[in-house]
Amino acid sequence: MKENLKKIFSAYNLLFAVVLGLIFLVIIINKNANTSLSSRQINDFPWNKRSVYIKQLELLSKLKHISLNDENVLTYINQLILISKNLEDNKTLEYAHDLKIKYLLSHIKQLLEDSKNYEYIDDLSFNEKVSLYLLTKDERLMNYIIEKSNEFEKIKFSKILEVLTEH
Repeated sequence: MKENLKKIFSAYNLLFAVVLGLIFLVIIINKNANTSLSSRQINDFPWNKRSVYIKQLELLSKLKHISLNDENVLTYINQLILISKNLEDNKTLEYAHDLKIKYLLSHIKQLLEDSKNYEYIDDLSFNEKVSLYLLTKDERLMNYIIEKSNEFEKIKFSKILEVLTEH
């Protein structure tokens, strides 16, 4: 009986059990860790491409199951852009840029819908105002731009609208 206990609790078996326990502990801690990555951090960490690729897949799955109105979306998109640049994954990078544009446009449209006046865009240049109109196609914004423009800008804006209606 004592010999069996000595075999079970030999130094090698105990060392093996401790190592297995530490491996499981590290896996559990890393799984629960949520880090925000910058491009410098990605390059500085001694990760291989496989672990960065796994992080990219995690971000993609998060973004597929999340609404654009969620507060963490922009953080996830920016992390995905940084990782995709690091991995030189152009397809995912293009997808992330498209998501970011959709996110920004939806928030611009929401801002325009929520506001009754457009005084906050008075500081923008005429070209920026026209670009904002072209992005949103908001009729109230168009009327505000025309109202606040000088004669030359009104002529430019009408010509732009003519070109757009022709195509």
